[in-house]
Amino acid sequence: MKKLGLFAFVVVFLLLLAGRAHAERVVVVEEPEMQRFATRLRSELVSVGFDVVVHARDEATTLEELARREGAVAALHVKPSRSGIEVWIMDRITSKTVLRELVPSSGDDVGEVAVAAVELLRASLLEVETPKFKSKIEEPTPVATKLVAETKREPAPREPRLGIALGPAIAVSPGGLGVTPHVDVWGRFDAHERIAVGVRIVAPTVPAVVEGSEGRATVTLALAALAVDANLTRPASALRLRSGIGVGAVWAHMEGTAAPSFAGRGDDVVATFSFVHGGAALRIAREARLFADVALGIAAPRPVVSFAGRSAAAWGEPVVLGTVGLELPISF
Repeated sequence: MKKLGLFAFVVVFLLLLAGRAHAERVVVVEEPEMQRFATRLRSELVSVGFDVVVHARDEATTLEELARREGAVAALHVKPSRSGIEVWIMDRITSKTVLRELVPSSGDDVGEVAVAAVELLRASLLEVETPKFKSKIEEPTPVATKLVAETKREPAPREPRLGIALGPAIAVSPGGLGVTPHVDVWGRFDAHERIAVGVRIVAPTVPAVVEGSEGRATVTLALAALAVDANLTRPASALRLRSGIGVGAVWAHMEGTAAPSFAGRGDDVVATFSFVHGGAALRIAREARLFADVALGIAAPRPVVSFAGRSAAAWGEPVVLGTVGLELPISF
């Protein structure tokens, strides 16, 4: 008796297990000319958790009959139409048949069609969340319930499109001024997922000093520019990579102190400044990134420091500007 009871328990368990697997099944009707779409659709459904059965098109058999024959929760059919692609879904939980016509943005985007078909199935099943819902044929299965529940998840927060970045910078240019320290401030706006525009201001801190037998001069350098960047990674990526170009103006204030028998004077020079740059920003907190940027630029005409008619130093052909700092989003 004990063996008979154990055998009966195993049989019932296997039947229940098979029944559950059966209930998680969906049928995909495959058109010969739409095979690539059906293949991607099968992958999307399997990734959700369904067991997929493929049937060739049979004009004499409805989607409901196919689903009932296979004991499936739903049947899907992707077929060509005059203006695009038709997605048909028969859902045995709510006992509805729905149709959606798609015109893929790239003509034959199989991924777009497959995702749209799964979303249509999800929309058809949304009725199970209503308080008075009663199943028509099949009870809601775990996978179907999970598919509907994903609709209610909070969408991921959008990455702020406006941000500010600032940090210490150094500029190096051959010509006699040596290394000059600055504060680099960026304001950036993501006009598109792949394109950003920005305003850059490089403010002076400690002026450079040039000395000669004729006296000495202090040189204060600052620049302002507009930039257009290509975002090489998505804005929400943990590591953002970008490169771009910019154009603006550099201001050089030169103040001379003369040795005996020489006269000192001050001067201000404004020149155009063009640069290319590349940078990376690594997320270190939810609202902050650590960034580094290197730019290569040229000033035209280049500012020149002159002592008694001779060129004592020059700046701007070329300039290497390096910055490390913090990048913060601006939310409204």
